[in-house]
Amino acid sequence: MSRFVFYENDSAQDFDRKFENLSVEVYRQHGKNVSCEIKPYSKGKTAEQLGYYYGSWVPAIRDYLEETCGGQYNIDDIDGLMKKKLLDERVVQIGDEVHLLPPSIAKLSVKEMSRYLDRVGQYWAERGLYLPEPRK
Repeated sequence: MSRFVFYENDSAQDFDRKFENLSVEVYRQHGKNVSCEIKPYSKGKTAEQLGYYYGSWVPAIRDYLEETCGGQYNIDDIDGLMKKKLLDERVVQIGDEVHLLPPSIAKLSVKEMSRYLDRVGQYWAERGLYLPEPRK
């Protein structure tokens, strides 16, 4: 498989040539035409961060709360609790109105998500729950 990298300082001719090569390569290997969407590169949180948070930590927190506090909680309850306690509300202005929206991890960068995970780990360590370290 070929890799084609497009750089910010590529000329229009460079871009056209690379895209044509990419199109030909995909068609040659898969018999399909391609289209291309250009959008800014984003260093958003990683799938590993999300997987670890939702797949390991949130269930561990839920189990801990069910054992220590009783009751039953779902993943959304725990996730919402953590975001409410450890993230800031979002401010959105619609027309002349300013609205406070619930916290979200949707647009956190890798660095911001790492800080959030650190806060979650610290919060629960202070309460006696030591969450497993992410595998490196």
